[in-house]
Amino acid sequence: MEQVVSGGLSARWVNNVPVKPMFGVRLVRRPKVTFREPGISLFEEKIDEVHKAVAEAVEYDARRLAPKKTGALAASIRARKSSTRRYRVYVGTDHWRFMEYGVRPHQITPRRKRALYWDGAPHPMSVVNHPGTLGQPFMRPALYHKRTMFRLPGGRVRVSRGSSLIGLFF
Repeated sequence: MEQVVSGGLSARWVNNVPVKPMFGVRLVRRPKVTFREPGISLFEEKIDEVHKAVAEAVEYDARRLAPKKTGALAASIRARKSSTRRYRVYVGTDHWRFMEYGVRPHQITPRRKRALYWDGAPHPMSVVNHPGTLGQPFMRPALYHKRTMFRLPGGRVRVSRGSSLIGLFF
């Protein structure tokens, strides 16, 4: 009789006592084993370094190009490592897509109250006609910018950052 015990190990039970297999412990889930040559890990480290440099350059350009009415949008842009050998640039606000792509003209109606009011409004309003806004792209120009890679003394890598990206794509 074979039964899985805590930790995912498989053991045979004889007289209510677990007995280990003869040639060591057999795992129910076998770990994935990969054999690497010594130079492969160094090569993967260099690839990771280049990915990080590109993500940081995109982050820098996106922050520079982001609209800065309050500065919250630009401050929320971050480059992070999401998994092995993969970096992503995140925007941490909810309104980034409206700034990037724009908004069509639409009506705004109250959800919980009977009227809308803000500082400067002449009186509470039941419906507001929003005129829409044009997009102010900042992520796409930062992402699509052609970059040049430099090798610095000591083997480090530097990726060029955009200088005049505004108006190149949109």
